[in-house]
Amino acid sequence: MNTVSLALVSSLLLSPASAAPKSVYRPPISVVGELSETEVQALRVRVDEEFARTEFESVSPLPLVSCTNEECWRSEAQSAGSRYIASIVVNTSDADQQLAIGIVDLTDGSTVVEVERTCELCGRDERLDATADLSATALRKLQSHAAVTTAVVVDSLPTGARVVLDGEDMGTTPLRLEVSPGAHTMELSADGHDTFSQAIDIDRGTTESLRLRLSATAPP
Repeated sequence: MNTVSLALVSSLLLSPASAAPKSVYRPPISVVGELSETEVQALRVRVDEEFARTEFESVSPLPLVSCTNEECWRSEAQSAGSRYIASIVVNTSDADQQLAIGIVDLTDGSTVVEVERTCELCGRDERLDATADLSATALRKLQSHAAVTTAVVVDSLPTGARVVLDGEDMGTTPLRLEVSPGAHTMELSADGHDTFSQAIDIDRGTTESLRLRLSATAPP
């Protein structure tokens, strides 16, 4: 049985504020073996139907976009502002066909969904049904992942300090931000006060609360 690779490890990560939280970028279905364009289109329709049953926005490539590698597709997903990128692979090279779906969270490059199915002696209708079922399973897993919130709550003395997270202006305190798990750098600044910088590391599914006092700038 051939192994289908689902690796989409990203070196082009979205900042926590720029990614639409329910947006999934979907490159074309990858076919290993033989499958007509008509059948591929039918598979796309079945996957679209499963997306339509969820709160996720399915983002397709623009008509003129045609990438030949994963890095290119990740770059396109980033440009589209999507939080996730999905790969759908259909392997028809064996009698027992393989279907696989992988979904990566582009904010940190982690694979959050990876599901596979073997379709024994698959005909067209069986392949369509199996793809729809696998898509539904993948989307349920994605819903579970997306429901877990990781956040940081920032307040300051004085209030109204400007917050910059990982180089991106997020607004003024008090502020609650949903972020990707892991390490971040936060800066706070206010007129008449020294800029405060702090590294933070937030575990997935937790909310970190910070109340920071800014030091008044010393007179010249």
